[in-house]
Amino acid sequence: MGSFILVTDHTRTDMQTKERPPTDPPQTCTQTEAAKLCGVTQRSLVDRTGKRGYLSKLHQCFPGKYFKSVAIGSIKNQSSIRLTTKGVEELRDLIQALSPEPPVLLDGRPTYDSLGKVVKRKQSPHTLNQYAEYVWFKEEIDGSNELSIIAQHESQPTQETIDAAAIEEEQVLSGSVVHINQTAEPIELAYEQIEAMDSNFWEEAERRAISGYQQGRFLKSIELKARTQAEFDLENDHSQRSKNVASRKRSS
Repeated sequence: MGSFILVTDHTRTDMQTKERPPTDPPQTCTQTEAAKLCGVTQRSLVDRTGKRGYLSKLHQCFPGKYFKSVAIGSIKNQSSIRLTTKGVEELRDLIQALSPEPPVLLDGRPTYDSLGKVVKRKQSPHTLNQYAEYVWFKEEIDGSNELSIIAQHESQPTQETIDAAAIEEEQVLSGSVVHINQTAEPIELAYEQIEAMDSNFWEEAERRAISGYQQGRFLKSIELKARTQAEFDLENDHSQRSKNVASRKRSS
């Protein structure tokens, strides 16, 4: 991360609000409670009109499977998210490190100028990518890899898209539909996905057929070997008994 250094000393009053989050780890906070503890409004936490809220930025710092350590709920349904105790602490540090709002807090209150307006920073102290890399290093998590997994998953066509493409293809082949509209690109991607799934199916079927054949030969060879051994043992037993009977007759 180069020379990027971020100070998050929780003992500094100029970087923290006066109130601290609950100390009970299992306890969670509502967004209203978390916003109050972090010195912002609840509205600033969620995405709105093309503007990313702090919850989305927190998710970038704790992406995918790591998000549950700071929040309970899905980032796709932001209105229902609750924050953990750790989440409130991380959210406060994120806000202070990234945003010109709120300004540096003193004793839990904003600072004001001579006209009574809230004093704001001229610009954000750090970029989100810088801060995310700092968090990944601090928490010892592979955030960049997790984000790439999420991006790859989101780029794949959904089952609904695949089903719709299959219906569209059937209609085209039957002649009931003779024109494909501007959705041709995602449909083409869905076709490729279906073809890949079909190819994977037959490859797996062939693999299982070969495996089954080999297993069948192996099991049958064991069975025949055991049967041959059993017949050989019975013949030996019978021959030995016959010899014993003949020997007793001669001796008598």
